[in-house]
Amino acid sequence: MKTPTCVTCDGKCCYFAPMSKREFKTIRKKYGVPKGAKVVESDFKSNLTGNYFTMVTMPDGRCAYYKDGKCSVYEIRPMVCRLMGTDKLPCPLQSK
Repeated sequence: MKTPTCVTCDGKCCYFAPMSKREFKTIRKKYGVPKGAKVVESDFKSNLTGNYFTMVTMPDGRCAYYKDGKCSVYEIRPMVCRLMGTDKLPCPLQSK
């Protein structure tokens, strides 16, 4: 659910959004990889999950799945996106 901040910020949290390789595989299977997107396999390993990360970005660094002001893979979006704006991963733009 979008907060008032989400509605007005134009997806500032959607830059360089990491996803696990498993999340990417699921998203790629259902939606493919958008034209012009760059898939970056990271050697960064999460201390929390032990997973390595993948990022799918457009040339400007925005997530390739952010389209027309919203997430085009919302129902299967990565965990980092699910947590953004919660007490686990607060939005830096929301007032406290």
